[in-house]
Amino acid sequence: MARIVYLIVVFILIVWLSYWIYKLVTSTNRERRRQSINKTIHKNKSVADEILKLQNLLEEGIITEKEFDKLKRDLLR
Repeated sequence: MARIVYLIVVFILIVWLSYWIYKLVTSTNRERRRQSINKTIHKNKSVADEILKLQNLLEEGIITEKEFDKLKRDLLR
């Protein structure tokens, strides 16, 4: 009888430990994906802002159309 109780307790502990390891791994992966998405969004906003600034410089005649195209291409890489 004691052996059955021992096996049940060990089984429950293994399941419990497995569950928490799974939660830890998946939350870490989720956080990495979230950080990657945030970096991408931030980068895209920055690139869009820079292109708008270049567009303003082009409209003001400070840079040429050729310079604008080259700088925009560089930003989008």
